[in-house]
Amino acid sequence: VAPAAPSAAPAAACVPPCDPNIAPKQCLHFLQELHKDELCGRDLTPGRRRAAFADLRLRHCYEHRVAEALPEAAFHDTRICRLHLQDLLHTDDLALQASCHHADLLLRYDCAQTYSIVFTCEDCKVAYRRWICSELVPFFGSGGGRISPCLHLCQDVEQQCPYLLPDQTLTPSEAAHPTPQYAGEPAFLCLDPNIPRLEPRSNSTTGDEDCCYTHCGAPGRGPKESFACARCPDRPANGSHPASGSSEGPSSGTRTTISPVSRWMWWTFLLWTLRAGARLSDLINCLSGAVNRIRTVPEC
Repeated sequence: VAPAAPSAAPAAACVPPCDPNIAPKQCLHFLQELHKDELCGRDLTPGRRRAAFADLRLRHCYEHRVAEALPEAAFHDTRICRLHLQDLLHTDDLALQASCHHADLLLRYDCAQTYSIVFTCEDCKVAYRRWICSELVPFFGSGGGRISPCLHLCQDVEQQCPYLLPDQTLTPSEAAHPTPQYAGEPAFLCLDPNIPRLEPRSNSTTGDEDCCYTHCGAPGRGPKESFACARCPDRPANGSHPASGSSEGPSSGTRTTISPVSRWMWWTFLLWTLRAGARLSDLINCLSGAVNRIRTVPEC
């Protein structure tokens, strides 16, 4: 008897493809296969092509606008435009599959049982979908530079989802080098924002908190339309990182620049400490000489 085909995840478990807080007419402006010919095949100037993409969003990762997910070269070259649109369609499908798999996993958890006084499983699904989209879909700033997602997108999943025990089933490849569970850590774990990063920025999946992208216009925070937006207040328009000679180092939190006044106060304190230490040494020698009738310093 042939084994039964694995059942697909229930449709209700997947996140709906359009946010209920978005106007219904905006749900029609999703990226589709036909846009590769309509927008990439036309003899459009880069400016007009960018304007056409500005109204398009990804179907599943609908916070991401297509114009911000394309590099500058895609607006100038037809072939590159087609390739990147195909990649975006494929990436959006991958994000959908991952979100549906996560939603199916939540079906095994009793979501009717309260695990938080603030969040529910529906909040967890939205947070996970936003995080997986931020990990897969690129984001380019207004100057053309690529910007990484903010770390709090990952932390939202930690805060809004129930505790999920890591799967103890190991594949043959994992059995050789298993990853044990430490101190009750959950299956989903983010980096600690208070621990500085050691890996290069190019290898990191999240950006520094002073230059990263998040979601703006979320419900309760202004307009109801939610979209990905960059937050780089102290950076150039393209969100580029400072030169390697800068005093700012890689960190998951906001970096601090030491001002000239702070340097002056630091050196003043250091010199005062050294002078105080020298005077203390003279006093000790003076007292020692007074006891032994041997004066090691000219005068007390």
